Amino acid sequence: MLVLGPDQLDALERHMMDALQARLQQVIAATFPELNGEAPGERLRSIIHRGVESASRYGIEEPPDLAAFIALGLASRALPPGTSIDWIRDWLERPDTAGATKLAIIEAQLASGTGNPAYFSLTARVKQ
Repeated sequence: MLVLGPDQLDALERHMMDALQARLQQVIAATFPELNGEAPGERLRSIIHRGVESASRYGIEEPPDLAAFIALGLASRALPPGTSIDWIRDWLERPDTAGATKLAIIEAQLASGTGNPAYFSLTARVKQ
């Protein structure tokens, strides 16, 4: 029987988090090539770190959901000024809704054809 001590478990957890963040960096860098300017690695690491922390507050933990959450946040920054996306925060802050469900509902509403061209841009980015 293999028994892992607390230090070994911590090291394993750190390794898994580092691997997840590296994968998220690749996905986000491919989806948002404009982030690959000066010092892209450091900038992306910071974005991923903040995104993972924010996502965890909303119960979003699975790697594909983390990538979609971070992409949603980055894409929303490119919307025209005054474009209201408060409804997204309303969905994210529902404590009794699972993280994956929150993202599925948000993506479905974005894809539903709201008539706002900014939403179509946002949807296209999040789908990537």
